[in-house]
Amino acid sequence: MQEEKTGFSRQLNKNIHLIKEGLHNTSDLIIRTLQIGVSTHRHEVAIVYIDAIVNSQIIRDGIVTPLLNIQSNNDKENLIQNLAYCHIRSESIQILQSVNESLVGISGGKSIVLIDGYDSGINSITKKQKLLNLIPYKIKDKKNTKDSNSARSYFLTVCSDNHFT
Repeated sequence: MQEEKTGFSRQLNKNIHLIKEGLHNTSDLIIRTLQIGVSTHRHEVAIVYIDAIVNSQIIRDGIVTPLLNIQSNNDKENLIQNLAYCHIRSESIQILQSVNESLVGISGGKSIVLIDGYDSGINSITKKQKLLNLIPYKIKDKKNTKDSNSARSYFLTVCSDNHFT
């Protein structure tokens, strides 16, 4: 049976809702929103992660600070790729196309960057070193509920060759 994939919407609030729902509305889920870009080309961005399993300094230094320092973002067509590969600093970056991919990443200690108006996201490693193998959340699947260990195995198998360092 093939896992059903729910694609991202271009609406930031809808994507956040789907992620919250997929992680059973856990109170540990943090959604940090900010505005990036210059006044004429501003974008609302959300950084989504589980507080207990990420390193907040990595998020601040590798995601928030670089995004807030963006001076120009006129290339709307390639904004996601530009942010992922030119601004966000991480040992591994991946462009995500589905909510399910983001749920696997978040439950594995990664932070997801979503941008209003775009139907893809950015996955960045931000997990605490002590918790490398800890994945405490279950991921909701529309057909059944898979535990996060099988979802993580799926993620590592399918996506291991698609990351950049």
